[in-house]
Amino acid sequence: GALLNDHDTAVQFSGGQSVHIDDGGSAAYNTASLSLEAWVSTSTAQDMVIARRASVADGTVQFELSITSGEATWTVGLGNTCTPTVLYSATRIDNGAFHHLVGSYDAVSGVASLYVDGVLEDAFSIGGALCVLPATADFSLAQGQGAAADFTGTLDEVAIYGSALPAARVTA
Repeated sequence: GALLNDHDTAVQFSGGQSVHIDDGGSAAYNTASLSLEAWVSTSTAQDMVIARRASVADGTVQFELSITSGEATWTVGLGNTCTPTVLYSATRIDNGAFHHLVGSYDAVSGVASLYVDGVLEDAFSIGGALCVLPATADFSLAQGQGAAADFTGTLDEVAIYGSALPAARVTA
């Protein structure tokens, strides 16, 4: 795993595998604040999906942590049409080392934030509520979509929080 003295292990993906969690169309993600974090290790620079919540029927994304050209990206879908807002890191994460990624959205302030290794890399005040997805939506790990491939690398300590984590907590 990514963390020293942690007894659980990480999971390695080589493309073509994914994990899907049927959350039963959980209303907890609809219009709420949230944070998604993961420890990520990859040496592949291609565009890949790390984790996302999307509609099974049409692939509409509510939120997604991914890699674009070797850098972290955080996508938040807002409003009735799930209009995507994408934040980008400046730090390359395709060097084979573990990197701590956190994407958050604060529905109260309307601010989306992307952190890499405890450092705020991008933030944008976008306002509005997360889009509402149908009951067929699920949360998935390593499942590509469109031009983004399945994730290739190692994931550890993936977690979703029902609030926007404050910067001090992300750094800790």
